[in-house]
Amino acid sequence: MEILSYRSPLPPHRIVTGSFVDRNPNMTYLAVSEDRHCVAIDVCSDMEAVLSDLEKRNLKLDCLLITHYHHDHTFALRDWLRQFPDLSVGIHAASLGALSSSGIKQAFPLTDGMSIKVGNENIRILATPGHTSDSLCFWDEKGNNLFTGDAV
Repeated sequence: MEILSYRSPLPPHRIVTGSFVDRNPNMTYLAVSEDRHCVAIDVCSDMEAVLSDLEKRNLKLDCLLITHYHHDHTFALRDWLRQFPDLSVGIHAASLGALSSSGIKQAFPLTDGMSIKVGNENIRILATPGHTSDSLCFWDEKGNNLFTGDAV
């Protein structure tokens, strides 16, 4: 898979200058299959840059994947779903209720070992509790890329 990465700035009212998150920003990733399908991981980024790449590269966005249910990884979810109202959102099964109760109805549960199709390729779901009990990593087996969220 080709991996595109985007720095994820926090909303201005959430920035604490010099803080860990200020110095180590979150990232959003597009994992792109050979047949131009992709998933977006932790969509808390500069949406315009991602949308530009989707259009320029003629990519088909299949779903959104969330590494864990913390605000700095989910704050832009509603913006993404306004842009793509039929797009599904994969999140740890234990956080499905919280996400659904926040008004996001197109979420589906992710569990350890399951595989997500991205065009003609796969991403394997790995449960990695530690940072949070719902932490997940996403492994592009073919390209040997691992998306870790905040797992250490």
